Amino acid sequence: MISSVFRTCKLLIAIGFVVACGQAGPPAAPTGSPLLMHDVYLDLNDNLGHKDYAWAIEMLHGLRDIEGVHDMWVGKRAETGDPRLDGAYDLALHVVFVGQDDLKNYDQAPKHQEIRLRLKPFLAAPPRVFDYWTH
Repeated sequence: MISSVFRTCKLLIAIGFVVACGQAGPPAAPTGSPLLMHDVYLDLNDNLGHKDYAWAIEMLHGLRDIEGVHDMWVGKRAETGDPRLDGAYDLALHVVFVGQDDLKNYDQAPKHQEIRLRLKPFLAAPPRVFDYWTH
C-alpha cells in the first residue's frame, strides 16, 4: 500500500515537472512562420575592464523587456581557435522577432534608444548589424 502511494506521488511529481518545463521559455511563434533574427556585433574600446564588459552586457539584457522581443541572447566573443573568427568584435546580441513590425517597434522603443546612447561611449566603432529570416 505504501509503495503504491509512493509510486503515485512520484508519478504526480513527474507530471508536474513535465507540465512546468513545457511552460518555460518564450511564447511559441506562429506555426510554420519564419522568424526575423537581428544580430548586432559590438567592437568595444580596448581600455575597458571586466566591470565595463559586465555593465554593457547588463545593459543589453535590458532590451529583453521591449515589447515584441520574442527571445534574445547576449555574449562575449568565444576564443575557439577558429582562424575565421572575426576578432574585431567583442560582444554579440542576437534578438528574435516574430515579424518585421516587432523589429520596427524595438528599434523605435525609448528603452532601445536609451541603451544605444549609454553604450555609445564604450564603442570603438559603429555596430555591425545582420538581419535575416529563418527558413
